[in-house]
Amino acid sequence: MAQFHEISTFEDFTKLIVSLQDLKVPIFAEFYGAHDSSGKSWCPDCVKAEPIVEEVMKSSAPSTAHFLHVSVGERSEWRDPNCPFRTDSSLKLTCIPTLIEWGTSRKLLEEDCADKKKVMDFVSASSTN
Repeated sequence: MAQFHEISTFEDFTKLIVSLQDLKVPIFAEFYGAHDSSGKSWCPDCVKAEPIVEEVMKSSAPSTAHFLHVSVGERSEWRDPNCPFRTDSSLKLTCIPTLIEWGTSRKLLEEDCADKKKVMDFVSASSTN
């Protein structure tokens, strides 16, 4: 099972990436809309995808992998064209949910993140497996 990390800010994401990237292990990151007090995201596609991605990461990701569950913030923060998740040159996110393998150009977008087979294929095709 991958090591899980809950991340709630862009700054925390960048700090963790810096600390992990030299390990030469698979790093997967799922970007989603922030959760409310009931634990549910404001993003309907994220609500569908999160349990599927989490299940696959627990059951199928390499044991050396790290899984970063990254909140892009509230809807207003995400919609801001200056949102750092949108503008950062290494991310340039255009939609959520987005699942990436760090250090590669590989990603799954929106409804593909809720397709268990696609997520399993994505994880099993990791470039560092």
